[in-house]
Amino acid sequence: MSERVVLASSNKEREMYDSMADLYSIFICLEHLEKAFIRDSIPAEEYDKTFNNLFSKYKTLKPLVAEQVPSIEQFMREYRMQCPAAAIRVKKGVSAVKEFGGSGGRVDNQAALIFEIGQHFITLMDCVKLQQTAADQIHPHLSDLVDAVTKLGSSFDGKAKLVEWLTKLNNMRASEELDDDTGRQFLFDLETGYNAFHKSLEQAK
Repeated sequence: MSERVVLASSNKEREMYDSMADLYSIFICLEHLEKAFIRDSIPAEEYDKTFNNLFSKYKTLKPLVAEQVPSIEQFMREYRMQCPAAAIRVKKGVSAVKEFGGSGGRVDNQAALIFEIGQHFITLMDCVKLQQTAADQIHPHLSDLVDAVTKLGSSFDGKAKLVEWLTKLNNMRASEELDDDTGRQFLFDLETGYNAFHKSLEQAK
């Protein structure tokens, strides 16, 4: 008679194993999603929405298994996962649509979207000037800005920098703040991007 194997000895330990199983599933889903996008098997809008959903779940799970999963690479090695595309995308923290551009959805009201982008730029610059530079204070505004720029399909000098900053914030703790030098650089990149965005609008007329 085979001996029963007990994985968890307490509810807390059982929840930890459940969280790690969920994390495993998320990486598998992300790997399939990335391959589907590369093969044009999924529309950009649906890909972007699905990635954001999976990445949000990953961010929720991450602190729950921080002790058991110190790094993505170690987790994948330990469980013999072959998910290189998922690992890269999670580290970036943004979808391929946001990173490389492309249509994230049809623009129904271009003027309103242009106005929205301008407001996001201004809000972010005000946050830095008011020293509201914790990751959880500026990440939502920057994420909304990158989303709006992606929807508009606009390409301008400084757009890549916005994605780089979003990736950086995705890898910071919620309470972690930009130091003075980093905040100053962030403000400079925002002002540069804001001016370049308006210049691209003028050139498109």
